[in-house]
Amino acid sequence: MSTAAHLSAPAPPRPGTAARTRTVRLVSDDAGLRATVERVCAAAGADLLADPPGAVAAAAPGTPADTELVDVRHAVRGRVRPGTVLVGRPEDPGIWDRAADLGGCAVAVLPDAAGWLADLLTARPGGPAGPGGTGRVLGVLGAVGGAGTSTLACWLADRAAHEDRPAVLVDADRAGCGIDVLLGLEDQDGLRWPDLLRIAGTVHAEQLWPALARTGQLRWLSWDRSQPDGAAAPYAGVLEALRRAAALVVVDLGRAGPGTADTAALCDEVLVLTPRTVRGVLAARWAAGSLAGATARLVPAGLNVADVDDALAAATTGLPVAGSLRFSGAVPEAAETGRLLEAGRSRRLARDVAGLLEAAALPAALLDDVRDRLLAAPGPVTDTDIAAAVRASGRVLGAAGTLQAVQAVRAELTGLGPLEPLLPHRGLTDVYVNGPDQVWLETEAGVRRVPSPFRSDAEVRALAVRLVTAAGRRLDAAHPCVDVQTAAGYRVHAVLPPISTGGTLLSVRFRSTRTLSLQDLVAAGTVHPGTAELLVGAVRSGANFLVSGATGAGKTTVLNALLSCSPAHERIVLIEDAAELRPEHPHVVGLQARHANTEGAGSIDLAELVRQALRMRPDRLVVGECRGAEVRELLTALNTGHAGAGTVHANSAEAVPARLSALGALAGMSREAVTLQAASALDLVVHVARAGGRREVRAVSLLEDRAGALVSVPAAVRSHDGVHRGPGWDGLCALLDHRPGQASHRSPDPGAAALVAGPGHRVRSAARAGTGAVAPVQWWARFGRDAETEAAEWIALLRRLAALLEAGRSPAAAFEGAGPGGRAARTSTGRHLELLCTSVAAAARLGLSVSTALAGVPAPELGHRALERRAVATTAELSLCWEVSERTGAPLAALLGGLADALEAELDAEAARGTALAGPRSTVRILTWLPVLGIGLGMLMGVDPLRTLLTTPWGLAALVAGAALTGLGRVWTRTLISRAEAVAPAAGLLLVAAVALAALPSRARLPGTPRPAAARRRPPGPHVSAGVLVELTAAMLDAGLPLAEAVAVLGGCRTDATGAALEGVGSRLRLGLPWHTAWTSAGELPTHLADYREALTFTATSGAPSARSLRSQAAQVRRAAYRRAERAAESLSVQLVLPLGLCSLPAFVCWGVLPVVMGLVPEVFG
Repeated sequence: MSTAAHLSAPAPPRPGTAARTRTVRLVSDDAGLRATVERVCAAAGADLLADPPGAVAAAAPGTPADTELVDVRHAVRGRVRPGTVLVGRPEDPGIWDRAADLGGCAVAVLPDAAGWLADLLTARPGGPAGPGGTGRVLGVLGAVGGAGTSTLACWLADRAAHEDRPAVLVDADRAGCGIDVLLGLEDQDGLRWPDLLRIAGTVHAEQLWPALARTGQLRWLSWDRSQPDGAAAPYAGVLEALRRAAALVVVDLGRAGPGTADTAALCDEVLVLTPRTVRGVLAARWAAGSLAGATARLVPAGLNVADVDDALAAATTGLPVAGSLRFSGAVPEAAETGRLLEAGRSRRLARDVAGLLEAAALPAALLDDVRDRLLAAPGPVTDTDIAAAVRASGRVLGAAGTLQAVQAVRAELTGLGPLEPLLPHRGLTDVYVNGPDQVWLETEAGVRRVPSPFRSDAEVRALAVRLVTAAGRRLDAAHPCVDVQTAAGYRVHAVLPPISTGGTLLSVRFRSTRTLSLQDLVAAGTVHPGTAELLVGAVRSGANFLVSGATGAGKTTVLNALLSCSPAHERIVLIEDAAELRPEHPHVVGLQARHANTEGAGSIDLAELVRQALRMRPDRLVVGECRGAEVRELLTALNTGHAGAGTVHANSAEAVPARLSALGALAGMSREAVTLQAASALDLVVHVARAGGRREVRAVSLLEDRAGALVSVPAAVRSHDGVHRGPGWDGLCALLDHRPGQASHRSPDPGAAALVAGPGHRVRSAARAGTGAVAPVQWWARFGRDAETEAAEWIALLRRLAALLEAGRSPAAAFEGAGPGGRAARTSTGRHLELLCTSVAAAARLGLSVSTALAGVPAPELGHRALERRAVATTAELSLCWEVSERTGAPLAALLGGLADALEAELDAEAARGTALAGPRSTVRILTWLPVLGIGLGMLMGVDPLRTLLTTPWGLAALVAGAALTGLGRVWTRTLISRAEAVAPAAGLLLVAAVALAALPSRARLPGTPRPAAARRRPPGPHVSAGVLVELTAAMLDAGLPLAEAVAVLGGCRTDATGAALEGVGSRLRLGLPWHTAWTSAGELPTHLADYREALTFTATSGAPSARSLRSQAAQVRRAAYRRAERAAESLSVQLVLPLGLCSLPAFVCWGVLPVVMGLVPEVFG
């Protein structure tokens, strides 16, 4: 039966409105339902309107939209507008009865009805017959007779059915005498095509699907042996209905002929099966030409007896190869004996069929095209981006096809890839992949094996690496065992060979979409009704308890349900290693531990989170899983008046005291201390166990201190015939009757006033406020200035700031105490630094960001261009240091010290380059004045060369020629010097996006968040060297950021080509793509980015400590840049010979030699 019921047809849109973007209004507080609707709207190109929090109660008033979607759980009778579509989930009880009572045009059960909803939003002609699935229609066409077309069609449909995907096999070969004969099921009851030949009107999926013949999970529709009466088969209507009911519809098209083109046009894709013979390949080329533009791919089958390999077959037919099929000699016998499906399940054939089925999920060309479009753009990938890329590719038409492509691309980029089809299983909790051959599912019904979608261990490893990398961790030979939590909430554990002996191991745990209440657990048999009353009383009385049990026993589920029973006025603080608890409670705060990155930095354990949670005024402190030293902090907190709970691994309730003693020993506590602390802090132990595949609360026990030993005293024990009282029953009753509540009844705080950060112009004006502007430098004071000494004043400022911050000074106090003094304060640079420190200190005391205040410092007028450039660059670098520290938590004093060291190294390098360039610069000056010196030389000889040059025709020619040669020589020499100077590396240790960040009008964004539109319009910063990029990456790795996040942050700091390339690479790395693949999509790289990539390649692809090796690489890059600059200066002296010989000396001859000689000729020869 279909998972959705059609009540009445929605009104079609008015003509002329199709071009306008449709608007959709959803009224629901279900995050999962909203995410599904957002994905559907993205595929349909519709806009989803957001609702205020109170709109759920109203369920109908609000902004009118073209389509109204209302959650059936919150709809109010009499307030549902006409044409409203009621939406819900499959697990919603009584959805159909409630929908019939409320009214509305249709009911859509999501996500099963997502395809129908997408078609509704795009108003496809004819309109959808009813909400249903978005199935794919796959045709199988034979190039020649006897190629095995029907056999392949049966195997494809059977494989999909065994993967728990609704699948149906359709016989479209009217002259084939029925596919049921091939299956050996000709006597099976069910519809046949002759029953549908005279059908009138719309074919409804909810009527057609249960009437089909079936064998196991496979349904099929076949022709029979009756004589055809010439009536046209309603292929279009039947396939459209089956598309809504099944995930995959396999159509046996038979042999290619004149009548197959129309049926093939109804398929999303056609597999053309051909033998590996010359005749077969030529017939496949004719069949491909007869498909009239349908998407088709080639499947070569059988032995290669004619040396026709797959590449030659693809080149001849013009069709890409979807895969190959290797028939065995046992297939004909199996077909004759009715064992065709069993033969297709053999290991070798099943691999081939699974590969074809995976390749047919969506055209590979479409996936490649969409992937390239998405990876070429920086930033996180959203469903809207995927849908836009699919529509831009032009390969999929219609909202249903777009939605399917969105889901497939999402699964490959950010989802579970081949495991994605397993998600719709009801009650799915875990998926276990034991190498490429074994995949197991754990649901509420237990653990069972399903067919593996993987063809090799390389596919399993690639999926594991992508999931782990997307979560910011590394999975490689140096880190073969990793446990992470993805952004989607999946908990992933992976183990690589050779640690795992049977291939890559992958375990995925899924978080339930809804929190089960205690009533739900009672209805499911997990909790006995009598035990439920006891537990509710214990929670509401403020008792402290632990939920114990083995892995997968249901500890988190029971704890969730118990916390949901807490009084509404309590503030619950959750502390977990991986966020799994989601109690239905109005006031919940969640804290999650953070693992160290590959450098061993950035970790925050549960013990630290317990200490932080105590500062949050919790009424109930909950530790998701006590398994280490955090038990000491938890017991301490519960002994200081805080109510609390947690979970612990134990085989039974009686084993909990021993488990607590072992955990306390890890925290350095003696057994006596654990006994005293636990007996005083903990009241109850609720033990959960699995029995016969079902989870049960087996015992409720008291924790008591008896003769210095911690013991668990059973109070209520469950057995097969009910709940029995234990020795601790009286103590439990006394606890529930007389224990005072520990929950705080204080009224909630009204909230502190928000910290207001003004717009950019306020920040800049505050930063500029100081003691006045820098006095202009008089022209006579510009001579004899020691620019190198003034530039070094920046280094002294940075070192003073680092020392003051390391001593514990606040930023404002550090800037106040770091100002220059003595003789340094009398220079123009010193006065500017004094103004800068005073301005930033004043801004910091007003609560403004130091980095933003530095960005507002105006460019100084120092009367020296080089010093002004140095001031602007170093101020931007100083601002960037603060930004990096605020983003990543890197120690600010270390960053400033590193910046000072780098500036000092660069000043030394500049001095060395200046010395090397001093000779060439002097040569340029001499060459420039050499022609003028020639004129003066003539005058000293008593000749008037100017008169000769200005009054005679040949003198004027020499004058023009000399001027041209002088100008050319000047330009030539300046060009050579500029090239030599341009080889110098960029300034500063952290000159990454310096000017771009300095121009920021607001605080920098956090890693992984999208950049605001205003930030994208910032002017690009200066060129950044590879060494600087590597240094900053190392600093962020030291601060705990993963490599992918560090690269993305670098890209987010810039708006030029460098920033776009780095942000794109970072986004691809966060999606889990390998290092080389992420950089390949960036296209051709400039030199500094290529050097940056090469410097990081080793640490990104190996298990070496990244930060330490990166700093070594950065030093090598800088040394190489300095050597290039020195070599350029040395070669400049040689290069200046050309302008000297070709320009300056001829100009000297034109202006100095020729006029003198021509002036002496009349005197000599009279």
